[in-house]
Amino acid sequence: MEFNFYNAKQELLKIAKQLFTYEMKELEGDVNIGELFDCITYKIYGAASFGPKKQMEKANLEYSRDDQGRDFLNSFLTLVIQSGVKLGHLELEKEMEDLKSKLEYQREKADMYMDSYSKQIEELRHHKMPEGTLEDEIVSLRKQLDEQKMKNHTLSRYKDMVDRVVQSEKFLTENG
Repeated sequence: MEFNFYNAKQELLKIAKQLFTYEMKELEGDVNIGELFDCITYKIYGAASFGPKKQMEKANLEYSRDDQGRDFLNSFLTLVIQSGVKLGHLELEKEMEDLKSKLEYQREKADMYMDSYSKQIEELRHHKMPEGTLEDEIVSLRKQLDEQKMKNHTLSRYKDMVDRVVQSEKFLTENG
């Protein structure tokens, strides 16, 4: 049986019926809590309390009543609180699983976009375009433009050198 709010509520009502229909002084045996509460572990009931089955044993109930001055309601409320904590843990785990699945989906989607983006960048970087299209002509013109820029740059360097030589010659001839 799955531990959910409805099932826990039904089982708690059964336990309450067992606990509070007895005479408060005499119990015939352990209170039967079934298997539903077996999922409540030490991390939920902690060091300060017993697990559900141990808590509902006749000896523990009578000890609480006779030696500690507590009635059965105290033990029952402890079980109710433990059930609430367990339901909270389950709800939190469910939310965490939902968040993890959403995060994984977003990561996969981001990876897919990054792969596509990287391929597009690589194609543009190497000017990979279909042959025989307008894009080929653009790529060809870009290459020619780049070559022309290199020639212009080289020629401008030579022009600067020639201008300096001419200025030096003028200076020497005027002063010489």
